[in-house]
Amino acid sequence: KLHCCETSGVKTFGESRATLRDCHIENCQHEGVVAMQRSTVHMENCVVVDNKGPGVDASDDARVVLVDVVVDDNVGGVWLWDHASCDVRGGVVRGGASHAVL
Repeated sequence: KLHCCETSGVKTFGESRATLRDCHIENCQHEGVVAMQRSTVHMENCVVVDNKGPGVDASDDARVVLVDVVVDDNVGGVWLWDHASCDVRGGVVRGGASHAVL
């Protein structure tokens, strides 16, 4: 469980890869998960809730895979910028105060 992080719960960049299984990311002061540059984040059976930024924020050429992940009650759901991509399989993505998918 990642709880009350001062910034983002998880941040990847460069060509890094992160795999998160059965994780709970909540109450972070910024985004729940950030993927930048050419990084990859693979999440399975996770919950991303109550963060002060979007649940998942990906930019540049980052790739995110969400399998049975709940993204709920954040400022936004999944936000994608530049050439970033997100593959959602099962689960729930809700926007909170902003877009569910941007």
